[in-house]
This record gives sequence, C-alpha cells and structure tokens, in this order.
Amino acid sequence: MPRNQGNRNLLRIGLNGPMKSAEACMLLIDLTRALGTGLLRTDRFGTRAEDLLILCGLCVGQAEGRPMAAYKLAQYIGQARPSVIRRLDRLEAAGLVRRVCPGGWVLTEELLSSSSFKRATREVERRVRVAGGKR
Repeated sequence: MPRNQGNRNLLRIGLNGPMKSAEACMLLIDLTRALGTGLLRTDRFGTRAEDLLILCGLCVGQAEGRPMAAYKLAQYIGQARPSVIRRLDRLEAAGLVRRVCPGGWVLTEELLSSSSFKRATREVERRVRVAGGKR
C-alpha cells in the first residue's frame, strides 16, 4: 500500500459517518498503545515504533495464512529492506518472530498464545467497534 493511502484507509475502517481528524488520530494512538502492549510487552514503545510496525505487518501475514517477506514488510512501513532485516533479526533474538522459509517471517506461537497479545487483540477489536458505532 502506498504511504499516502494509509491516512485515507484509516478513515474508511467501517466508521459510521465522517470521523474528525482529532478523533482519527486519537483512535490511532489508542490502537498503537494497545498493540505496543500486546506485541512488544511494553507501554513505552515510542523508540520501538518501527518494531511495532513490523510486528503489525506480520499480523497481516498471519491473518492471510502466509509468512511475510522482508521486502513486503519494507514496502508496508516505508523502510529500507536491510533495516527491516536487521530489525527482524533482533525481534527473532527476542523470541517474537521466527524465520520459516528463506525470506518468510511469522510471529512466534509463544507471542500469539500470550495473554498480552490476546488481550491487545480484543482491545483493538473493541475500540474499532466503538469508533464505528457498534458496541
């Protein structure tokens, strides 16, 4: 997805009526916080925002039922492929991701089955429903 398309997609996530910019930004912050807690196991993810983006990209791959390639992750987050590979190697050393085939990456079963990940997933789904007017 091109970088500039992300902002338009944020406003089209099934919300009832137009969402004000401030509300959209607050929703994004809330979702990022919830995901940071669930994926990185920390409330202070600011210095690890790129790690969080990579892990979210891998969540997309998990949802699609296939490993995510480093080049595709690099395109998603707008970073150079070598930088993404270095980050993936660090995330692998931390036990958050694993390489499953040449160039393919997934989230670890340990992370996917962790209570923090499950809690974050439920919280993200709840916040999106609330933002969309569905409780």
